[in-house]
Amino acid sequence: LINAHDTPIAALSLNNEGSLLATASDKGTVIRIFKVSDGTLGLELRRGSEQAEIYCICFDSTSKFISCSSDRKTVHIFSLSTLRKNMKEEKKCDNYCEVDKYDEEEPKNQKSFLGKITKFLRMPKGYWDSEWSFAQFRISDQKSICCFGPDNTIGVIGLEGKFYQASFDIQYGGECSKMQEFDLDIPNEIEKV
Repeated sequence: LINAHDTPIAALSLNNEGSLLATASDKGTVIRIFKVSDGTLGLELRRGSEQAEIYCICFDSTSKFISCSSDRKTVHIFSLSTLRKNMKEEKKCDNYCEVDKYDEEEPKNQKSFLGKITKFLRMPKGYWDSEWSFAQFRISDQKSICCFGPDNTIGVIGLEGKFYQASFDIQYGGECSKMQEFDLDIPNEIEKV
């Protein structure tokens, strides 16, 4: 039993190995990553401070990144470097957490500078301790699903019939670079069948 959120679950996803579970509630402000083996919280990621409807959460094939799409017309990409580092130290990691040259330079998510002063102000942990997205990609569709592609790319399909592809800088993050955008023309393809 995993007590993931105070409100109903809106989206969830497992990594390829089935060892990590990502969840988002219908508030859509945070994504929590749990270790499936014992149900403990591994990492909390903050999508934003205002409520949003999350449509998709997905891990990349190596569990180094996770992304989410929401009705805010933004796809957020988060690095899982903090979680991977903690799991390596705990020795509770599958093969995907093996140390390699890439791990030495893994990107870091943004953190609020106020998170550093909460212990001095005796504020409860939570909002200011969450990690914020590493990279973002803005689209014109309000509803969309996303997935990772090869060579640090992300693909997005919007409900309005658009396909987007963008690349993200694994070292610096920030705004993704749009590679292509086109209409899928789904009704015409269905008529041909």
